[in-house]
Amino acid sequence: MPHIYRYALLLASMLTLSACGGGSGGPTFEVELTHTAIGRPQIYVVTKNAQVIIEKVVINDGEPGCRVMEAKHDFGIGSTFPLKLKLGQGVTFAARYESCTVFSATLVTDLGEVTYTFGE
Repeated sequence: MPHIYRYALLLASMLTLSACGGGSGGPTFEVELTHTAIGRPQIYVVTKNAQVIIEKVVINDGEPGCRVMEAKHDFGIGSTFPLKLKLGQGVTFAARYESCTVFSATLVTDLGEVTYTFGE
Protein backbone atom coordinates (compact mmCIF):
# COMPACT_ATOMS: atom_id res chain seq x y z
CA MET A 1 0.00 0.00 0.00
CA PRO A 2 1.48 3.37 -0.98
CA HIS A 3 2.51 5.65 1.88
CA ILE A 4 -0.11 8.34 1.13
CA TYR A 5 -2.96 5.81 1.37
CA ARG A 6 -1.72 4.55 4.75
CA TYR A 7 -1.63 8.14 6.02
CA ALA A 8 -5.18 8.81 4.77
CA LEU A 9 -6.45 5.57 6.36
CA LEU A 10 -4.74 6.39 9.67
CA LEU A 11 -6.17 9.94 9.64
CA ALA A 12 -9.69 8.65 8.88
CA SER A 13 -9.41 6.12 11.73
CA MET A 14 -8.31 8.83 14.18
CA LEU A 15 -11.21 11.11 13.18
CA THR A 16 -13.69 8.28 13.61
CA LEU A 17 -12.37 7.43 17.06
CA SER A 18 -12.44 11.04 18.24
CA ALA A 19 -16.02 11.43 16.99
CA CYS A 20 -17.08 8.32 18.91
CA GLY A 21 -15.50 9.68 22.08
CA GLY A 22 -18.32 12.21 22.48
CA GLY A 23 -16.31 14.81 24.41
CA SER A 24 -18.26 15.76 27.55
CA GLY A 25 -20.52 12.71 27.41
CA GLY A 26 -23.68 14.87 27.48
CA PRO A 27 -26.52 14.61 25.01
CA THR A 28 -26.19 16.07 21.52
CA PHE A 29 -29.00 16.78 19.10
CA GLU A 30 -29.82 18.54 15.86
CA VAL A 31 -32.68 20.90 16.67
CA GLU A 32 -34.91 22.90 14.32
CA LEU A 33 -37.70 25.30 15.23
CA THR A 34 -40.59 25.51 12.74
CA HIS A 35 -44.28 26.43 12.84
CA THR A 36 -47.42 24.62 11.75
CA ALA A 37 -49.81 26.09 9.19
CA ILE A 38 -51.81 27.64 12.05
CA GLY A 39 -48.70 29.14 13.66
CA ARG A 40 -48.13 26.62 16.44
CA PRO A 41 -44.38 26.29 17.22
CA GLN A 42 -42.78 22.90 16.63
CA ILE A 43 -39.34 21.69 17.65
CA TYR A 44 -37.84 18.89 15.56
CA VAL A 45 -35.10 16.98 17.41
CA VAL A 46 -32.72 14.33 16.01
CA THR A 47 -30.39 12.55 18.40
CA LYS A 48 -26.69 12.16 17.70
CA ASN A 49 -26.29 9.77 20.66
CA ALA A 50 -26.24 6.00 20.38
CA GLN A 51 -29.23 5.93 22.72
CA VAL A 52 -30.93 8.63 24.78
CA ILE A 53 -34.08 8.92 26.86
CA ILE A 54 -35.78 12.32 26.74
CA GLU A 55 -37.50 12.77 30.09
CA LYS A 56 -39.03 16.18 29.38
CA VAL A 57 -38.72 19.31 27.27
CA VAL A 58 -38.78 22.70 29.03
CA ILE A 59 -39.62 25.77 26.93
CA ASN A 60 -38.43 29.28 27.85
CA ASP A 61 -37.24 28.15 31.31
CA GLY A 62 -40.69 26.77 32.16
CA GLU A 63 -42.84 29.69 31.00
CA PRO A 64 -46.53 28.93 31.72
CA GLY A 65 -48.48 28.30 28.52
CA CYS A 66 -45.41 27.14 26.59
CA ARG A 67 -45.52 23.42 27.28
CA VAL A 68 -44.82 20.98 24.46
CA MET A 69 -45.97 17.47 23.71
CA GLU A 70 -44.84 14.93 21.15
CA ALA A 71 -46.50 15.59 17.79
CA LYS A 72 -47.93 12.29 16.63
CA HIS A 73 -48.45 12.54 12.91
CA ASP A 74 -51.41 10.16 12.88
CA PHE A 75 -53.04 11.06 16.19
CA GLY A 76 -52.50 14.77 16.99
CA ILE A 77 -50.38 15.50 20.06
CA GLY A 78 -49.89 13.62 23.29
CA SER A 79 -47.45 13.11 26.12
CA THR A 80 -45.25 10.05 25.82
CA PHE A 81 -42.42 10.90 28.20
CA PRO A 82 -40.02 9.31 28.78
CA LEU A 83 -39.18 8.98 25.09
CA LYS A 84 -36.41 6.59 24.04
CA LEU A 85 -34.48 7.39 20.85
CA LYS A 86 -31.62 5.67 19.06
CA LEU A 87 -28.92 7.27 16.90
CA GLY A 88 -30.45 9.26 14.04
CA GLN A 89 -34.04 8.98 15.24
CA GLY A 90 -36.07 12.14 15.31
CA VAL A 91 -39.18 13.40 17.04
CA THR A 92 -41.32 16.52 16.72
CA PHE A 93 -42.56 18.37 19.78
CA ALA A 94 -45.45 20.80 19.31
CA ALA A 95 -46.41 23.68 21.58
CA ARG A 96 -49.91 23.43 22.96
CA TYR A 97 -50.78 27.04 22.09
CA GLU A 98 -50.10 29.28 19.09
CA SER A 99 -49.42 32.22 21.44
CA CYS A 100 -46.19 30.64 22.71
CA THR A 101 -43.07 32.26 21.27
CA VAL A 102 -40.18 29.82 21.68
CA PHE A 103 -36.89 31.41 22.67
CA SER A 104 -35.23 28.36 24.24
CA ALA A 105 -35.76 24.64 24.67
CA THR A 106 -34.07 22.52 27.33
CA LEU A 107 -34.01 18.79 26.70
CA VAL A 108 -33.79 16.88 29.97
CA THR A 109 -32.37 13.41 29.30
CA ASP A 110 -30.81 10.45 31.05
CA LEU A 111 -27.42 11.80 29.81
CA GLY A 112 -27.95 15.29 31.25
CA GLU A 113 -29.57 18.52 30.14
CA VAL A 114 -28.87 20.60 27.07
CA THR A 115 -30.42 23.97 26.14
CA TYR A 116 -30.88 25.36 22.64
CA THR A 117 -31.76 29.00 21.95
CA PHE A 118 -33.63 30.39 18.94
CA GLY A 119 -33.96 33.80 17.37
CA GLU A 120 -31.66 36.70 18.17
